[in-house]
Amino acid sequence: VAVNRFLTDGQQNALPGALALFQHNFVANTSGTIKFTTSTVSNPNNVNWPVILYNDLNCNGAIDSGEPIITANDGVTVNAGDNVCQVLKVNVPYGLNDGATSTTTITATIDFSNTSPVIQQVLQRTDIVTVSTTEAGLVIIKSVDKPQALPGETLSYSINYENLGDEPISQVEIIDETPTFTTYLNSQCGTLPSGITCSITAPQVGAGGTIKWTFTGTLQPGQSGT
Repeated sequence: VAVNRFLTDGQQNALPGALALFQHNFVANTSGTIKFTTSTVSNPNNVNWPVILYNDLNCNGAIDSGEPIITANDGVTVNAGDNVCQVLKVNVPYGLNDGATSTTTITATIDFSNTSPVIQQVLQRTDIVTVSTTEAGLVIIKSVDKPQALPGETLSYSINYENLGDEPISQVEIIDETPTFTTYLNSQCGTLPSGITCSITAPQVGAGGTIKWTFTGTLQPGQSGT
């Protein structure tokens, strides 16, 4: 049975009172019925962050008119090759200080068709929102060029970043880890916005570890890079 995939983790900075949107995609490689649930942990833990999961019917990463809310009781039937896209909306409460966080885990549980007793696969993704009055516009999205790979094949990961706020952001660093069961090959600074330079700290080729992109200059509102 081909393994299903659930993409991808997200992290954003946001101002108090703002909205944060995260896009996810369940790639079905076998038929079955999926149920999506969410659980949220906040810091400080006495603050409620409203969280709503939407069915992104056109997979455009936005909440469009008529797109329904996904509840824990909703079962989504899929066939091999189907994509089920979602958008998670997180409302940032007012009155929070810098550094307050909300961590939401989305759990996708698929019951495989034609199995008795029922065989399940459980996949999870995590979205983190951090309150920041200085870097509230920074959005980072990570993607991969294929959902699975055979031993010896290469996976190419891309990290897109954008300043969606109305203030410039300086001293930006992006830190990532080589995924489990993979080793490092190479990394690039990619497409840089005007006025930004980049340096990379990375593990040795064939090893695992941390890759860090350090940017000098100021990321202006509306600027983005990869």
